[in-house]
Amino acid sequence: MTRLAPGRLSLFVVAAFALCPARPASARAPARLRQLAAQYCQVNNLPMRVANLDAGGRSVERLIVPVLANTAQSFAEIFGVANGALTYRSIQQDPVHATISIGAVGYYRYSSGAYRDPNANPQLGTNYAGRYLALGLPRAELDHLLNFWATDGLNWNNYVARRPGERQHAGCMWWLVSAEVGPGQSLWHRLGVSRSNTPANLLPKLIHAGNDWVGPVGVPVNTVAEFNAMTEQQLLGPPPAGGAVDAVR
Repeated sequence: MTRLAPGRLSLFVVAAFALCPARPASARAPARLRQLAAQYCQVNNLPMRVANLDAGGRSVERLIVPVLANTAQSFAEIFGVANGALTYRSIQQDPVHATISIGAVGYYRYSSGAYRDPNANPQLGTNYAGRYLALGLPRAELDHLLNFWATDGLNWNNYVARRPGERQHAGCMWWLVSAEVGPGQSLWHRLGVSRSNTPANLLPKLIHAGNDWVGPVGVPVNTVAEFNAMTEQQLLGPPPAGGAVDAVR
């Protein structure tokens, strides 16, 4: 795993594109997500680490950053809708019921479907442990997703009425797993993973098998020294049940 010190991140973003061999466009890390990760680390004087994963033969570079008590809001704001991203927040006390922050304020949580709360996400605090995960999308797909959550994603009956025969993946988290980023295109498939029937498997699938529209992974810690001392396995958490290979789509 590569470690990058604070103050070297903007140089890293430029050098990475210059020195790394070209990969197919579908596999290349979106420049915007890399730049946002560099911005987050520079603004907060934080390091970044890089894990190179092999998910079913698909090479994926996963960026990993620390999230401190005073930088959690910054993470959600930088990886927010205004910058073409979302923040997936999974907490240790309840890893099944994740929330999606759309910026420093405003988030979605489970209800009968996608419930939008205009306030700051109360689960952003690092005291909840768990993980923060940035999800990027092209602007048109992000706009489609937000519109879905404001319409069909509000209620399962509305959703399935327009999609006869659709199965309710991930139980009460169906509004996230089956959320549409385009006609007939689910969010989870767009991020490179299969939809899951087990809500607790959602985050591990994205971290270990998601494509380069997933990341960086935000790890809540008390100090940078704590982050630097963690192993790659500790930073990424356990792989999904069944392994990363089976999770790849």
